Amino acid sequence: VVYRTFPRKRGWIALPLADKFATILCAQLNKIVPTGKWNCNHHIGSGRAAVDVCGSLDGRPVFVEVELRRDEPLTNVVKIWRAIDEKKQAKNAILIHAFSGHYPASNSHRINAEFIGRHMELLCGATYIPISFPFTPKKGAIIVGDYRRRAALSLASRISDTLKQFVI
Repeated sequence: VVYRTFPRKRGWIALPLADKFATILCAQLNKIVPTGKWNCNHHIGSGRAAVDVCGSLDGRPVFVEVELRRDEPLTNVVKIWRAIDEKKQAKNAILIHAFSGHYPASNSHRINAEFIGRHMELLCGATYIPISFPFTPKKGAIIVGDYRRRAALSLASRISDTLKQFVI
């Protein structure tokens, strides 16, 4: 996998951990989910809001938000809900909210995000699917080997399996 880099005045800068993870995830989803093209950092709604990965399933928008360790997963649910409310996205959208090992089921940030996700489902008709994956990034740690790649490939497989329930 080739990571996207962005030019700056001198040389190139590498992508942050979350963007590298999303790039690997997106590339794998394009290989294993035959429902169209998957894109990274897709802008939705108004302003600069973007989702980590987006695609579609039988014409239904699918958004994947990956929570590695930022401690603000709630904002990703609100971002999708706001885009639906502003009629920038379809009400039948699917949001797959993937939580790394940094967010166990007892984590208050995760609990709050899932609470809002369930209410988004009730009030606007979108589908909210929280899933866990066993990648636990440490703050400031250097990721050695292909730990990140294997975690992203495993998550892509889980997402693919999850989406099979929506195929007619």
